[in-house]
Amino acid sequence: MHTIFTLVDTTQKRVLNFFSLVGNFTALKNDDFIAIAQSENVTFIEPESEYNYSFGSNNEFVTASVKGFLNRKNAQNTVLALVEIKRNQARVQVPEPSSILALLASSIVMSLVLKGKRKEKSLESSSQSKVFTEV
Repeated sequence: MHTIFTLVDTTQKRVLNFFSLVGNFTALKNDDFIAIAQSENVTFIEPESEYNYSFGSNNEFVTASVKGFLNRKNAQNTVLALVEIKRNQARVQVPEPSSILALLASSIVMSLVLKGKRKEKSLESSSQSKVFTEV
């Protein structure tokens, strides 16, 4: 997970300030983390900011609430935009079924198909013999 907020000067088309929240949660490994970063004019109010997380199990979670302020002076009139950029990635790993199960399943399907074809042929031959006996 990666979320970044940027304060952009739209007339000059440049980023003035930012803060970001980055995290990684992996059930199979122990490289979980959450981190926050900010530019020099952004200040977080620590007693009012809160991070809750649970790492190290199959039910991992994180919640973050950040409070702070931006202190900036502009020498000229500036048009500002606050832009949020999010990037999330999720991967799921499922164990591969063994080749024995695949072989067993395919042989069952093939035997059912062959059995159905034999039954069709026997029905065709019995209907043909009835046609000849009626003439």
